[in-house]
Amino acid sequence: HDWDSNHVPVLADLEFGGVARKVVMVANRNGFFYVLDRTNGTCLLGREFVHQTCAKSVGAAGRPVLLPNSEPTAQGTMTCPDFFGATNFMSPSFNPALRLFFVTARETCGVFYTREQEFVEGQRYEAGGMRRGGADPGYGALRAIDVATGERKWEFRTARPSLAGTLSTASGLVFSGDMDGNFFAVDAST
Repeated sequence: HDWDSNHVPVLADLEFGGVARKVVMVANRNGFFYVLDRTNGTCLLGREFVHQTCAKSVGAAGRPVLLPNSEPTAQGTMTCPDFFGATNFMSPSFNPALRLFFVTARETCGVFYTREQEFVEGQRYEAGGMRRGGADPGYGALRAIDVATGERKWEFRTARPSLAGTLSTASGLVFSGDMDGNFFAVDAST
């Protein structure tokens, strides 16, 4: 699915489960939001932050528990999120006073397929791909995630999936944008 780990991690020192911890928070391209203890790698939280169709949950070690029949096939398999992921390289941000993580979420699906391709050293090799799924292009959203629970607190939708980063300020504003060139500021708490 090409959901490699190019999304931006956010570091914080916060109380998690009643214990002071050094954490790393990541909204992953696979559709799950993670909070990990950055001193030892323990997965403290793994929760879906967009609609995804590949995993039924996140296991204790932090790995998604995959659903059957979600792998690409020669006929094509409809999968959410699409090739570009639930988020991507755009920067998320964090407001420690509100304990909210802000991320540009992409609600998109695609048809993933495999194809026969001979491997030739030094040449591009894919043996598959993705095409947009159905007539619905999906949508984008600036989402606020509670870092203690992974629960979505609010979202600000955009008409199309976006590639904009976020900036959270101590004044209580979050800045972002959309694919139509709009720049916006929203109240971080609502």
